[in-house]
Amino acid sequence: MDTWFCRPCSAEWKMDKKEHARMREELKGLNHKNVEISNKMKVLENRCNSWSKEVEDSDETEFPLECNPKKGEKDARDKQHSDMASIKEEKKKFRQDNENFIDMIVSLENRWEKREEEIIKKVMDKVAEHMGEIQEKEKKKNIIVFNVPESKKKETRERVADDVKKCEEVFPEALEVRDAKIERIYRIGKGNNDKARPIIVELNEAEAKWKLVKRAKNLKNASHARIKQVIIAPDLTRKEREENDKLREELKLRRQAGGKWIIRKGKVIKLHDEPEKERDLPKKKINVNI
Repeated sequence: MDTWFCRPCSAEWKMDKKEHARMREELKGLNHKNVEISNKMKVLENRCNSWSKEVEDSDETEFPLECNPKKGEKDARDKQHSDMASIKEEKKKFRQDNENFIDMIVSLENRWEKREEEIIKKVMDKVAEHMGEIQEKEKKKNIIVFNVPESKKKETRERVADDVKKCEEVFPEALEVRDAKIERIYRIGKGNNDKARPIIVELNEAEAKWKLVKRAKNLKNASHARIKQVIIAPDLTRKEREENDKLREELKLRRQAGGKWIIRKGKVIKLHDEPEKERDLPKKKINVNI
C-alpha cells in the first residue's frame, strides 16, 4: 500500500526518491569496482604463488657444465626479485585502491543515513505544521466555559449530555444566541472535587462564538444564581494568544506613561473625555443681510 503525503510533502518525497536512486546507482558502481579490485588481488596472489614456486624450483635447477652456474643463478634471482618487487608494488597499489573504495562506501552510507534523517524530519515537520493548522482552525470556533458544575453520573455519555444541557441553558436562553449549535463538547484538566473543570465547546461557526463572547458580560444579570457565576471566554489560537500578549504589554506601557487606555477591537486606544453636548455650547449669532 502506498504511503499518503500532502501535496508539499509529496513533491519533496519525489525529489528525495530521485536522490536515493542516484545514490543507489553510485553504490552499485562502487560494488562493481570492489569486485574488480578483488579479482585483481586474486590474480596478484596467484602470480605471487607462481613466482614463489619458481624460486623454489630454481634452487634445484642444474646448469650445463659450459655455463657459469653462479652467473645464471644470479640472473635468474635478479629477474625474480625484480618481478616480485613489481608485483608487490602493484599489490600495494590495489590494496590502497581497495581502502579508498571502502572509505567511499562508508562516506556514501553516511550521506544516505543523513539524507534519510533529513527526509524524516521534513515529513514530520510538515505533518506537525498541518496538524497545527487543523487545530488552529478548530479553535476559531471554540469557546471555554468556566464554573459549570460537573455531573455526578458515572457514564461518560450521560455526563456529556448533562454538560450540553447546561450550556444550552446559557447560550439560547440567558444570552439569546439561538444560532449557536454545539458540535463537540469536553472538559479539560484533571478532576477536582473543589472546582469544576473548564469546558471546551466547539460551535458550528465562528460568528456564533463571538456573539456569545460579546454577550457573556450579561450573565451577571441572569436571574439564576448558577448562571451568574458562569464565565465565557474565547479559546484563542496560538497566533491570537501572541497578539493578545503584545496588546497587553503595549497597554501596560501606555498606562504607565499616563492617560486612560483600553484594548478594543484588537487595538490599544485612548479614552477621551466625552465631547460637550450641542446644547451646552454657546450659541453663535447669525447676521443676516437683507
